[in-house]
Amino acid sequence: MFCVIYCSAKKEQTYLFVEKKDNFSRVPKPLLQQFGTPRLVMTLSLTDQKKLANADIDRVKR
Repeated sequence: MFCVIYCSAKKEQTYLFVEKKDNFSRVPKPLLQQFGTPRLVMTLSLTDQKKLANADIDRVKR
């Protein structure tokens, strides 16, 4: 399972985890408005990860 991570243009240390690059269809519109323009941080394989720095990996997978 891959995960694409974006950082917020408006709020420092705020990140968004999505399944596919530039696909924000599952993100509620009010949240995207607060988040601002997403800036790509990285893409990673969650199957290779045991921990994420700022998020619960099981919650991200769900």
